[in-house]
Amino acid sequence: AFDANQINYFTRESFDFFYPGYGSSYPSNVGAIAMLTEQGGGSRGARAVETDDGYVLTLRQRVFDHYTTSMATLKASVENREALLAYFREFFSQRSNESATTAYLIEDDGGSGFVYQTIDMLLKHGVVIERTTEPITLRESFDYWDGTNASRSYDSGTFLIRTNQARHVLINTLMQRQMAIEDSVMYDMATWSIPLAYNLDAAWTESDVRVATVTLTAAPELPSGVTRAGARYAYVIDWEQREAPRALSMLWEAGYRVRSVTKTFTVDGQEFSRGTLVVLLGRNREKEGDVETDMARIAEEAGVVIDGMNSGRVDEGIDLASGDSQPVLKPRVGLLSDAPMSSYTVGQLWFLFDQWTGFGIDRIRTGSFASLDLAAYDVLLIPAGNLSETVDSTETDRLKNWVNGGGTLIATESNAAFFTKDQSGLTNVELADSDNNSDDDEEADEAEDEETPAGYYTRYEARSDSSGLKRIPGSAMRGYLDNTHPLAFGVGDRLYSLKFDAVGLEPSESLQTVGYYDPDPDAVLASGYASAENRRNIAGKAFAAVQPMGQGKVVFFVDNTQYRLFWVGPSRMIQNAVFLLPGM
Repeated sequence: AFDANQINYFTRESFDFFYPGYGSSYPSNVGAIAMLTEQGGGSRGARAVETDDGYVLTLRQRVFDHYTTSMATLKASVENREALLAYFREFFSQRSNESATTAYLIEDDGGSGFVYQTIDMLLKHGVVIERTTEPITLRESFDYWDGTNASRSYDSGTFLIRTNQARHVLINTLMQRQMAIEDSVMYDMATWSIPLAYNLDAAWTESDVRVATVTLTAAPELPSGVTRAGARYAYVIDWEQREAPRALSMLWEAGYRVRSVTKTFTVDGQEFSRGTLVVLLGRNREKEGDVETDMARIAEEAGVVIDGMNSGRVDEGIDLASGDSQPVLKPRVGLLSDAPMSSYTVGQLWFLFDQWTGFGIDRIRTGSFASLDLAAYDVLLIPAGNLSETVDSTETDRLKNWVNGGGTLIATESNAAFFTKDQSGLTNVELADSDNNSDDDEEADEAEDEETPAGYYTRYEARSDSSGLKRIPGSAMRGYLDNTHPLAFGVGDRLYSLKFDAVGLEPSESLQTVGYYDPDPDAVLASGYASAENRRNIAGKAFAAVQPMGQGKVVFFVDNTQYRLFWVGPSRMIQNAVFLLPGM
């Protein structure tokens, strides 16, 4: 059809087919034949554009080209209907299952993380999920954290996803830890493993799993409700609960004074985590008569458990009105948007707070930043982009004064680098030197030095592939957290950070390093691709850190904490940065 209508086309040149989130690749994981056909010509429907050879491509021509494509595809589908139907039938058969994995296991997190959300998503896609009704020990069990195979025990209530079912292709595509890839010459991402993206405690096995189970028809609901309603002293909300930030937003909206603990405490055998919210009734006397109703509503709507306390005295740890229980005030938050900020990161951050957390933030046009009254905000969110195009030295000094006066500046991805000593000089934080490899890698460095001159003579046709080896195409890095720091409250002590570059921060005495990559270059990569050089460069470097400045602070996130709202394991950290850090 293209040839008959003299339509320019090319195939198999620019885009890969791996990431399953594309509209052109997702159908291939559920039995369809998926493909992408697109044509340039202006993202806003330009009526005519001049091409690089002087030809004028009209919107009318583009409509004709797409119509021709659609009709030719339909015609070919009808002509090959028997083959397509046979393919669809065979797709769901175990004859097409080439994976050695027999089952995936996800441990129950009780609603503190993203397990229930994951189960709900898979069930909606027709995946059969079982839940064990007894403990089990598997002699062969591969751990997602390091890929090691060892004997492991699982509690009753563990979620079991077998691969001998119709949706085996989708299951293996979403759940496998690593693809068989050799380099970073990829269009987009190199990993999308669900257990890594949602920071789940999970494993897989290649052995037969024999255990008593029940088949799920729906995902478990988040625990919610009020214990000890009518409490006389306080109400508390454990910060490890998945929806605790939403509950905090609702408490603020209802006008409550709220505190957050920086140390743990135990009441009646239950330990409450760092970050736990405390509503002291003695500091909210004007709410008398409304408290029970408000707590019941917030518990139900947010999906959290709120525990009533009849005394401020606890069994172990800090008391509820301790000096380590600090007020958290509702912050006034601004998010820079518009060019040169990344519209992707802006949208992700806005959605995370506005929709997931129920907390409104102001979107500030970057072009109006020079006239912005910084005093109107407690927190500024700086998404990915190139802030140097907008902010000059005068504006940098103004930002520095605002931070020193008590402001909290949160910089993410590429703009995290902008606020280092190496670029704007707003802080004394240093970027990791990509040329400074560790002493432990002397042999590798020497070998690399010997190979360097050959790079000068790379053939022109090979330069694209060669430069691709230097990229990190959306790969998962093993990271460790200091979860005694408010920035990591409610997260745990390790997570998978999604990385698209080799940028990291140099740890120092003055920098509060909260998250850092695994110090072992051979272990830092959990899934995806990163060259040996890039692994050495980032190993042990900080990816999440806080630099105190005067009365304020600058928060650095060199990686995206909520990429496409599916890699959300680290997302609690940016919620902590906005909600907890300003007052701590």
